[in-house]
Amino acid sequence: MMTAPIRPEDVGARKASAIRPEIIDAANELIVEKWRGGYARVDLDDLCKKAREKIGDPAYKFADGELDIKDAFRAAGWRVDSPCYYGGDNYKAHFIFRRQR
Repeated sequence: MMTAPIRPEDVGARKASAIRPEIIDAANELIVEKWRGGYARVDLDDLCKKAREKIGDPAYKFADGELDIKDAFRAAGWRVDSPCYYGGDNYKAHFIFRRQR
């Protein structure tokens, strides 16, 4: 049997299936908690904390890419921005979730 190449529109769903359900659950709860009518800002620190609580290990070390939830939520219909900024100590990594237009 020959394997077909993945289609671009299938990447998000495939990545979503590889993410621990506790991380998705944590993100879902934080989106609801942080929803401000048109968007929700979820800080990465908050996502880590809540996911660790759900996993049941406060010292759990996330694997590289394990918290990369953007494609999974985009596949579910969200517009997700995760600004990257490498300067200054006051910056908090975060995701912005908005409805697709």
